[in-house]
Amino acid sequence: MDDKQKILSKASELNSVPASALQAMRKLQDPNSNIGEVVQLINYDPGMTSNILRLANSSYYGCTKAISSLREAIVRLGAKNILPLITAAIASAAIKTKIRGYSMTSDQLWDHSVAVAVAAENLAEILKIPGEKIAFTAGLLHDIGKVLMGKHMIDKKIRKVFQEALRKSDSLIHAEYELYKIDHAEAGGFLLGKWNIPDALVQAVRFHHSPFDAENPNASIVHIADVICVQNDIGFEYSTPKVSFTPGILEKMNVSSQIVEEVVARTKDSFENIKDVFSGK
Repeated sequence: MDDKQKILSKASELNSVPASALQAMRKLQDPNSNIGEVVQLINYDPGMTSNILRLANSSYYGCTKAISSLREAIVRLGAKNILPLITAAIASAAIKTKIRGYSMTSDQLWDHSVAVAVAAENLAEILKIPGEKIAFTAGLLHDIGKVLMGKHMIDKKIRKVFQEALRKSDSLIHAEYELYKIDHAEAGGFLLGKWNIPDALVQAVRFHHSPFDAENPNASIVHIADVICVQNDIGFEYSTPKVSFTPGILEKMNVSSQIVEEVVARTKDSFENIKDVFSGK
């Protein structure tokens, strides 16, 4: 078994996804479902219920009247705003584990994921890309492949070889692929596919470092949001080399320097308000 197959085989170790969360995600994307079905599913997960109520009453959404019931929260916020919290329930158990081989703790990876999610949502909204909450959700999940890659780096010798490859390479993606014939974007797409996550999200995660290969714009949105957060230290102060936009992607998506500046300003303003809601702190 080569390194790539060894990495992919670790996906079974990350299958502790709440069944109620997956079912609720599918219901929210089904036009024939109703609120009662969604409420019933979410009620089985106390953590998800409390997080939805926390979000509904947070300054991020600016609700002036206190919301005390799950049904009221879903009605008030709408399905598109509930979807990211359900995704957080799916992602947090996996992301908030020890990350081996990468220059970040699990908390830092989580903060980065939330920051990219907020930036992606802001960018999609400014560009009027349909379904900005899909962009948020894709941003939240975009680096989940690092957890799977990290499972392969339990051995200190393997981590040492990877760190040396990183020092010699100008790109994390290139270093990963050179060693393992797979990178964290592909690993993340594979993992989400195993979880039966909707294909639009799988594609956005799979191609967030190669957005021209994607069939929908969400990969481009997440790629741009990711670079914006790293270049501007949104989420935490990045010690890794600064990344660059894929050549031509800003022009393809009609993203001007003014739009980049607006996304930076909006994201910095929103990130602190929403971070603790999604962390469950």
